[in-house]
Parts: sequence; structure tokens; C-alpha cells
Amino acid sequence: MRSAFRDILQENEFAAPQAYFRRELDVPLLVGKALAVIGIRRSGKTTFLRQIWDDLSRSKRIPPERLVHVNFFDERLFGAKAEQLGELLEAYHELHPDRPKRETLYIFLDEPQVVGGWEYFVDRLLRAGHRVFVSGSSATLLSREIASAMRGRSLTVELFPFSFHEILSAEKRPLSGWGPRERAAMRRRLKMYLQEGGFPETLPVSPPIRRRLLQDYLDAVLLRDIIERHNPSDPSALTHLLHLLMNQVGSFYTLNKTCERLKAQGLKVNKPEISKALDWFHDSFLFFSLPVMSASRQKQVVNPKKLYCIDPGMAHHHSAGLSEDWGHLLENAVFLHLRRRSESIYYFKDARQREVDFVVRKPNRACELIQVAWSLENPRTREREVQALHSAMSALSLRESTLVTYDEEEDIRTSGKIIHVKPAWSYLASI
Repeated sequence: MRSAFRDILQENEFAAPQAYFRRELDVPLLVGKALAVIGIRRSGKTTFLRQIWDDLSRSKRIPPERLVHVNFFDERLFGAKAEQLGELLEAYHELHPDRPKRETLYIFLDEPQVVGGWEYFVDRLLRAGHRVFVSGSSATLLSREIASAMRGRSLTVELFPFSFHEILSAEKRPLSGWGPRERAAMRRRLKMYLQEGGFPETLPVSPPIRRRLLQDYLDAVLLRDIIERHNPSDPSALTHLLHLLMNQVGSFYTLNKTCERLKAQGLKVNKPEISKALDWFHDSFLFFSLPVMSASRQKQVVNPKKLYCIDPGMAHHHSAGLSEDWGHLLENAVFLHLRRRSESIYYFKDARQREVDFVVRKPNRACELIQVAWSLENPRTREREVQALHSAMSALSLRESTLVTYDEEEDIRTSGKIIHVKPAWSYLASI
């Protein structure tokens, strides 16, 4: 294994585009802590590590010999064992015999979780004074292994596909001060984002190639992150479950109904199996589930959850029902906008079943209400959304809330409360 490490280090190649867009993640590089970058496949984790690499090289003036990168998906490392990982340092010092043995190295490890026990090697690197950066496409696996082995010596950050704001920045579009022409361009670009999404590789290609790439991403998640990792008894049932979930994005689901629908397709499944499979899909960052807001944990468990996809473009391309459902695609995009900032998100439902899409609980325990509707042009829709928000504001003792629409903007005042109606292209353009 040492010779494989030596060959990889000798190439001194950190795969990344020649030019790349800087991601909007402000990540503190803390001494003594490993930085773990996690997210769905093809979201740009390796490129983000390259961004950190370049910052260290240019801003911190770290010489290239002290920057080490290994991608564990390299076929030369296939079958590597945890006890062999120490040979990475041996290979490094063979290549750089004049470097001090106690010198701090900056070590970047892509997808190390393919090697069982990798986290103990990382812990050893940290104890030796090295700086470590890792990437992975599993939320639970990576976080659990780091937490158990490093005992608080790590910082985990999530990387999503490009947000609408990041796309606008990358395309050098104005982020404020829009005139009539800019507003029209923003509306068009928002619709493109809802249909195309934000996976970096899919942005510059034609629609047929984009569809093929998104299908490849989905296949890779299903095969590598779920089937190969968890070895389910019936892989075909997972494929049916995946298609079922893709057609429920922005809608409610329960474990019982999901199991019943799969049985209706002739599949022999049970609730424990489907529950585990749902966890696997969440762990791979493909889906997120939103519980009802309640002080009772039991109520959150027994009530239906709302389902969202990691990328509106992926949802659009893989859901027959969402192909022209602008409302649900917009709701999914707003969820992702909020989820990038917080994990404490719920939906609200009152005793009369009036629903508000999102309640965001802030660190200071204050709440923010966000409702999503494609348009308020229909009086019945307007009344329904306003009543739901008014009920939630009263229940949570809030004076203000936000209603995101495709292109409407106003302030609705009702019984001493204010609902700020904001166009989605402006709302999503904010950080």
C-alpha cells in the first residue's frame, strides 16, 4: 500500500476544475480539529477542499510540499485496511526525506469512509499535530465515526448543490438594485433554477445531457451509498421506494401509507424495512423530512412528515407529478434556502388543519414563519394562506411573517399583524 500512496503523492494532483466558483461557506479552520465536509455526491465537496487548499497555499503561504491530498476512490487504494493508512506518512517522508518529521502537514482525504476504521487514523494525525480535512457523502456514517473516535475534535459542515444566490453570483448577475429589465431576467432565471437545479456539472450543459447526469447521480447514490453500503435484502424494493418518494416531494407522507403503496405494487415489504430505507435515503442527503412543530416528541413521530429533495432540478427530472408543479418546486427551493442556514425547521398545523410550510427556530428560541404560494391571484388561495399565517402568528406570539410567491410583493396587514409578501427571485437571492 505504501507504493500506491507514494505514486499518488508523487503525482501531486488535486483533481479540480481549472477555474471554479468559490462556495459561500465561511468555515473556521480550528487548530486541533478535523474539518469534515459532507454532502450528496457531485455537490462539489472535492472542489471545496481544493478551495481550502488554494487559500492555504496563497493566503497562508503554506508550501506545496506540506499539502497532501488522497482520494480513496482511487483504484490503487482498493482494499486498503485501517492498519495500512499509516503508510501514507511513510510514503510522504520517503518522497520528502529532508522535511522535518514533526512538521505540520495539511492532509486532505476524499471519501475515507470506504476504509473501515479510518477515523482512528485521522485521530492519530490530529494528535501528531497535523491539520486534517475530509469529505464524505454520508451524513450519519461520517458524523457518527468522527464523533465516536475523536471526542469533539472535529467540525462538520454540509455542502449542498449551488443555491440560487450562488448561481447568480457565478453568472455575475446583480444581487440588488434591480430595474424592470433585471427583474424580468431574474424571473426567467428562477424558473430555470427550479427546473435545472444547482449541481455544478449540470449547469453549463444541454438539457438532454443534464437529464442523463442527474440520472447518473441518482443511480450512484442508490448503488454506492445505499445498496453497497447497507446490503438490503431486496434492492428492487429500494428502486420502487425511490421513485415513490420522488413523486411526493413537497407533500406529506407516513410510514404506514408508504408501506401500503409499495405492497400495492406487489412488493413484499414491511414497516421496519421501509423505515431503515428511509433513513438510508436521508443519510445520503437525497431527501429531507420535516416534522410538525410540537413540544411533544410523540406527536412529531406519529404525525405525517413533509418530504423535500436535495435539489429542485433532480426533483423536476425524476418526478412525473412535479414536472410542471411550479408551486411544489418553489416550496422545495425555499426549504433548501432555509435548510442551508438551520436544521431546526418544522411545519405548523393548527386545530383546523390550517398549515404553514415552515417554522424556523432560531438559536435564541425565537421563531420565523415562512409560507410559500406560487401566486395569490386567486382570492381563495390568498384567504387560505393569510388565515394560516395569522393562526400561526397568534399561536407563536409573532407579529410578522413572510409569504414567498413567484413575483408578488406587498405587505398584508391583518388584526395588528404584518405578512410580508416577497417575490421568490428576490427572497432566494439573499444569503
